[in-house]
Amino acid sequence: MADVFISYHLNDTAIVRQLCEKLRQRNISVWYAEKDVEPGRLISRAVMDAMRQCGIFVFILSKSSVCSDFFLNELQYAKILLREERRDIRLLPLVIDKEGKSALSARIFQGIPWFDSTSPLSDDALNQLAGAIQEQLSKPDESAFSKKPHSVRTERRLTYEP
Repeated sequence: MADVFISYHLNDTAIVRQLCEKLRQRNISVWYAEKDVEPGRLISRAVMDAMRQCGIFVFILSKSSVCSDFFLNELQYAKILLREERRDIRLLPLVIDKEGKSALSARIFQGIPWFDSTSPLSDDALNQLAGAIQEQLSKPDESAFSKKPHSVRTERRLTYEP
């Protein structure tokens, strides 16, 4: 299966596609619903199956996603995998707008550095994010994005600086 699972709202599909291209260039496999849910398959089942098999979850936090029941269900299932099944999962919240920052107060994200891209997501920022994911895939014994990946860390926030 895929290395990375991306949770997002359909309104954020363009960003997901751009990120996936950067990850593919680094030979990192990605699962996201638009591309990977087979016609006729129940979306919730496909998502749960994919989440059980991926090691890194990227949560695209936006105005649209934080209000989405599907997104919140995926977040809840990640919490189940982390706590009840004791899975070694690494979470990477990607904040793309100011409304997305509100989701960072969720307990599941507490203590986890997040990637801040509230200004337009540039090609360099996407490369930096892909590099951080690639670095984490090379460290299977770490359970979270606990190291500073190619960016400035401020109050548990990872920011892109050109």
